[in-house]
Amino acid sequence: MDAEYVVGRLNRKLTGWANYFCLGPVSPAYRAINTHVTRRLRRW
Repeated sequence: MDAEYVVGRLNRKLTGWANYFCLGPVSPAYRAINTHVTRRLRRW
């Protein structure tokens, strides 16, 4: 798969997730997701 395609799709999914769960104190969750995604992309 093309890296641009994968990153584009992942970006859309994560943006949707962030917009859906934007109510309340979500900073720890955003940080955890960001860390996980960053690690997985670096391994890929």
